[in-house]
Amino acid sequence: MFHKEEVEKAVRIQKLGYSFLRYITDKIDKNKFTFSRIHEQEKSSDVVFEWINDYYDYLPKSILPKKDEIREFSNYFASYLTTSFELMEEPERTNNLTGCYCDICLQMGNLSHLKSISPKNYDREIAALKRVEIVKELGAYLGVNLSNTKYEAIAHDELHIRDVAYLAYTKSLFQRIQSSIGDVYMLALWRQFAWFKGKPIKNFELKTVDIFFAIQRIKVELLKLKD
Repeated sequence: MFHKEEVEKAVRIQKLGYSFLRYITDKIDKNKFTFSRIHEQEKSSDVVFEWINDYYDYLPKSILPKKDEIREFSNYFASYLTTSFELMEEPERTNNLTGCYCDICLQMGNLSHLKSISPKNYDREIAALKRVEIVKELGAYLGVNLSNTKYEAIAHDELHIRDVAYLAYTKSLFQRIQSSIGDVYMLALWRQFAWFKGKPIKNFELKTVDIFFAIQRIKVELLKLKD
């Protein structure tokens, strides 16, 4: 269902996103990096793409994607930034010196004044629908034809939610990388496997091997019901 090479790249880009965010937050606060122009109608991912290209040779290679992955990383990072964080309403927050007030520039210019968005009930409901959707897709891939009730039973079973959330998140990660599509429901999915009892799991990392283990376990459940 998922190709290993594609999952490995997606996981690599996801990890780089956090490292990139931490590094540039400090540098932008110290005015080490600035924005070159006002953006009027450009997509957020295009603004990030332009910015990374401008500064690519001045940034540590450890936080950068490969040159041929800059577009995909830009898609990911723009969506990650604008759907995972929001500006705190602080009068003293730094305004973007170029005067550009597009969503991405406001956030890039104020990275140290962002706070994580908390998923609402609506976001959790969307996440639940995404879990059902991915179980159906895996079933179709395996040639398993079940009723909606059975697909939903797997997707919502407490024993399987974590594994199914891994799958649904991975699919949404592909979409975020390919076209910068993303929303807060991804945070809800993330918390279903990266959090435990309402708190982030210490030192948790998204890993390709865990995604494929999750696929295998859900595959077993689907094949059981087929019989």
